[in-house]
Amino acid sequence: MRIIENTPEQGHRDFDLPREHVIDERHYVPPKAYDPEEIERRKELTSGTLLAESQAEGIAIARDMLVAIDEPEGMEFMADILSAAGINTSWYSYAQNASEMRRRLKLPILMHKRSQNPDLVIEDVIEGYVKAEARARSLRDAIEYHTRSRYDHQRRLGVSIGNVSLRLACYDLALHDSLAGYASDDDAGIQDVVRNHCLQTLHTARTLHREVGSHPSIAQLSDPYSHLSVYLHRKAPGQVQKILRRAR
Repeated sequence: MRIIENTPEQGHRDFDLPREHVIDERHYVPPKAYDPEEIERRKELTSGTLLAESQAEGIAIARDMLVAIDEPEGMEFMADILSAAGINTSWYSYAQNASEMRRRLKLPILMHKRSQNPDLVIEDVIEGYVKAEARARSLRDAIEYHTRSRYDHQRRLGVSIGNVSLRLACYDLALHDSLAGYASDDDAGIQDVVRNHCLQTLHTARTLHREVGSHPSIAQLSDPYSHLSVYLHRKAPGQVQKILRRAR
């Protein structure tokens, strides 16, 4: 298969996740169960199944929140948080301990009209979450039933949630019309803006644990007492807090 590299005229199209990203001691761990039935259920689960379940539930909650939020302040706040949490989720699934030389994601193409309309960006992200949730549930089944495709499902989930998160990271570029001043045919210049913005989101994902308490990830949305959920309860706009409770 012939690999077509980016040309200078096109600008950046790819985004590589680094091998080294987050510090070890701030990883999220699903909480212990105290309900007797849930304790018994978990005893029968294969290692890794519970986290895959949490990822699928967290993605569904993120999707439902974006569907329900109708205030600009709340949407911009959640776009920042979910894009960073999604980058971390992608790294855990796709780049941590990866053997591939490149852990490649796809940058949004901001010259496309859909990428310049904030409402359409959210619409595309919601659709991406639907697909990512299906991949997370496939991963859960692959882990539980010990199929050889487990790592392939895990990789696909990482790529899927990573690409969605990069698109969400550029929501505020569309919201604030950040292409003003660029010529419509300046593909390289516009994609430089996209890449630099996504690099900043990567930095935020790496350092947000200082505010949250642990490295934020999509799975944490399924746990009402996770560091990320508590952070949202304390810091998110009021509508976001109400929608998060309803989404659960």
